Amino acid sequence: MTNYLFLNGLESYLVEKNHPQLEKLTTIKKAIVQGSPYAMRDLIIDEIYRGPTELTQEFAKAIVSNLLKEEDDYNARRVLQLLSYSVEDPYIQNAARWSIQWHNKVNLDDHFSRGQMNSKLWLVRELSKVLDERHKQGYTVKNIVQYGGWYSTVAFFILQDPRIQQYINLEVDLDCIAIADSFNEKEFVKQWRFKSALKDVDKIKWNDRTFEIHTMNMQDEKIKMRVGPNLIINTSCEHMTDDWFYNLPKDMLVCLQTNNYFSRKEHINCVNGINEALAKYKFNRVYYSGEKDMDIYTRFMIIGRT
Repeated sequence: MTNYLFLNGLESYLVEKNHPQLEKLTTIKKAIVQGSPYAMRDLIIDEIYRGPTELTQEFAKAIVSNLLKEEDDYNARRVLQLLSYSVEDPYIQNAARWSIQWHNKVNLDDHFSRGQMNSKLWLVRELSKVLDERHKQGYTVKNIVQYGGWYSTVAFFILQDPRIQQYINLEVDLDCIAIADSFNEKEFVKQWRFKSALKDVDKIKWNDRTFEIHTMNMQDEKIKMRVGPNLIINTSCEHMTDDWFYNLPKDMLVCLQTNNYFSRKEHINCVNGINEALAKYKFNRVYYSGEKDMDIYTRFMIIGRT
């Protein structure tokens, strides 16, 4: 069962980009979510003009799915694929390819909800400002490690910056490793410009600003890697203790997000506000701090140096 919440998140993304084809998504939402016969008519006309393809039947099923009450995960992927053919955007096209590959192993409504997308877009926007300013001062971030990055779809945006040489995503959920590598496949195949690995971030042992991870190479052989990040991203602080933060080397650039969504049982370390977050995570210097209303909770973000 799906509520097509992922359409709301992708709508926020297209609004942020001021995308010229935003209206196409609006029409798809009206047809799929609201069951508007006028929106269905317009989409069918679009398909007629597009001409027959191997996906025509799938798209037709998606367009009239509200009438047929087809609201399962498979139809959600059909709808996302229809969107990717209607709106020319690399992020949406990549998400559609990925969702078809992994089927019901990924929850589109959870991962691309409005709150999730707005959190990612906010991070990318503010972090970019900080990195640009630091670059002007002669400090260029080249290697990023993300703690608890889930499928690390935010890396897609951050890796548009050519200054970034490598982005490592650390997860304790084994299922996330291949799924995250798949979403970032374009960078994964570039000699692991993006790579996920299994690692409990509370147990990292730093040595001269580097630490060791274990992962699998292309031949499914277990190998060791040493990584030396000059930026840590953690958007999952509510899911873990503070140990990861106080284990970091001095003068490490960090971007973190947390929230006040106490009602989720997996959220073991929420905060009530940005001041509480600043008191909890004691940075030596803060470049940015702020909060963002996500309707049912508030998201807090800090970018600074330990």
